[in-house]
Amino acid sequence: MSAPIILWYAPGGGLGHATRALAVLRHLRPRFPDAALLLVVTTPYISSAVMQGVSVLRLPSGFEWHGGGFADKAADAARALLHALGPFDLLVVDTFADGMWGELTADVLQLARRRALIFRLGGTDPDRSPAWPLYQRRFAPYPHAPRADTEALGAILIRRPDEAFSPRQARSHLGVSEDSEAPVIVALHAGDPGEVASLFWLVRLAAEQLGRPHHLRLITPLPVTDGHWPERAHLFPAAEILPGADLVIAAAGYNTHAELGCFGRRALFCPFGRSHDDQWGRLLPDQIRFELTIDPQQLATLMAQSLDRPTPAPLPADQGNGALRCAQRLESLLDDQATGVNA
Repeated sequence: MSAPIILWYAPGGGLGHATRALAVLRHLRPRFPDAALLLVVTTPYISSAVMQGVSVLRLPSGFEWHGGGFADKAADAARALLHALGPFDLLVVDTFADGMWGELTADVLQLARRRALIFRLGGTDPDRSPAWPLYQRRFAPYPHAPRADTEALGAILIRRPDEAFSPRQARSHLGVSEDSEAPVIVALHAGDPGEVASLFWLVRLAAEQLGRPHHLRLITPLPVTDGHWPERAHLFPAAEILPGADLVIAAAGYNTHAELGCFGRRALFCPFGRSHDDQWGRLLPDQIRFELTIDPQQLATLMAQSLDRPTPAPLPADQGNGALRCAQRLESLLDDQATGVNA
């Protein structure tokens, strides 16, 4: 076949949608070296994508549409962009089946010869979605398929544990001296800038009351925290340094939760409320969670208790191969000469 045009459509509130896109596209690029890879996102923090041969177009985020008083224009703007870019050989959607704003109507989806959906629980209701039957493949980034008409991939990770730094390399990358035995505490977040600042301030206050030597690092690709904070590190993807972390403090978004399970890291979770993502429901019964309203001394106590616990065993390696499996199945979908569902 001639060089295909592949559009990955991944609008979302934080960095997670774009991170999953890059995780899969880095496996898909070698399979289609001449393909035009287009990534449409709403996050402004994805400049590293161009290093992987991906063209990035950014739509305004939901915060920006509402803040400017133009929320009712979002669907029309997104549809106009997709019509201008089409047609495509493959459209991959990592948002609601009908789009963030209802923009993925039949005329838009049928710009693509092949269509695939990354389906996460808590968003689309397949039984009420007009777009659901228009996708030829529906991939679920979980160990088991949640529905008979979806295919399980396992976790979509931008870096598997065997691709990350060694613990020694990770600690060095975080600026921790080789002879230090003090634990490394890492706070991660890449959501709303206000959330990032609030979480990091809380963790800093708690760390001051920890009562034991430690190294604290605050990691985000967002330019939102105070520049004078010595603990801040600007890293992407943060998964590369997880082997060097003795304790990770983070929200409970899909990507971070999956990474910490696959890497086997001690963790404290601060779930944030989302209309489309149940971060509280994602946590397992034995995973420790807290709210931003917690007293810093109480959080310091949780941090000390977590550091004293054994390091959890990582999930089976096969559960972290979702990005590779997704690329393989997208390759199969592109190579399929049948007309597919509602083409």
